[in-house]
Amino acid sequence: MSPSGPDSPLRLALLRVAAFAALVEAVCIRLLPRPLGPAHAGRSEWLGFIDENTAQSGSTAFVVSLVLCLSLLMGQTTRALGRRPGDAWRSGLVAGGLMALITISLSAALIPVGPAFVAGFTLLALVIVILVIGQRYAGLATGWQRCFAVLCAGAASCSALSQLAQVGAVSGSVGMAIPAEAIRHSASGAALLLAAAAGACSYLAWMEAVHETTRFGWRSLEGAVSGAGSLAFAAICIFPVRGSAISALPEAWPAVAAASACLFLAGLTALSNIFAPGRARVGYGLLFMILAGIPLRTVLQNLMLVLGCLLLFEAAPDQGGSEPGPV
Repeated sequence: MSPSGPDSPLRLALLRVAAFAALVEAVCIRLLPRPLGPAHAGRSEWLGFIDENTAQSGSTAFVVSLVLCLSLLMGQTTRALGRRPGDAWRSGLVAGGLMALITISLSAALIPVGPAFVAGFTLLALVIVILVIGQRYAGLATGWQRCFAVLCAGAASCSALSQLAQVGAVSGSVGMAIPAEAIRHSASGAALLLAAAAGACSYLAWMEAVHETTRFGWRSLEGAVSGAGSLAFAAICIFPVRGSAISALPEAWPAVAAASACLFLAGLTALSNIFAPGRARVGYGLLFMILAGIPLRTVLQNLMLVLGCLLLFEAAPDQGGSEPGPV
């Protein structure tokens, strides 16, 4: 195995650290509640100490995951430039888009940015995702994988529309004739619905290969664990902690339970592929797409979506152990 290969030890190590840092960032910044005002003043000293340290941990993890995501995307850019000549124009577009995405991300850390930057960055990330999915769609092995690809493209598009509507409403560039808040709300709901459907579809699309590459195919036990875990996660989401990001889910408990079950199945599929021989790229791709979240609001979340899409669909044709071409 060459150090620069798709599953080189260095690349896998970077993926592990980046995934761990992104998980810490998601938990410490986006999920944990941040009470403000009188509620914050009345909290005990040790709770304030925990809040302060989790915020610092989340900020550090944000920087680490951002740097590692950019490094991994640079590697994906060189792989796209080395694509076979038959797909030169699409690979060139992907490579050019990735270089632009990396450059804009670095510039955002050095200079102040405004609504135009957010809108342009969101659209560029969406274009790259759609290009990658379109490039690999014909090579997907099963109908479930193709369905997953379509749902991912739809969720990414609705999420981008929601973010653009929010940017327009905040900046005041959207007139009264266009209900920006209504568009944002509808697009967010559609993105969540499509993401939940994609989570369930990922289980059907990517778990079969895990059974084929492992000696233990305990489907009954796996089904029991999936059901129990889905119910437990649904219970957590039905009674959310006030102020946390997870409380933004729909209030109707059937929708929350269904979305939670789909998210759990996607997480189970990601972890199963990570620990299965030769399936790490699929697992990390799914994990980064889960950690990106819906809707996307930060540079890091958009980068994780692009990186996850590249990793997942790069490994998609690799159903029989053959090495896929670089994306």
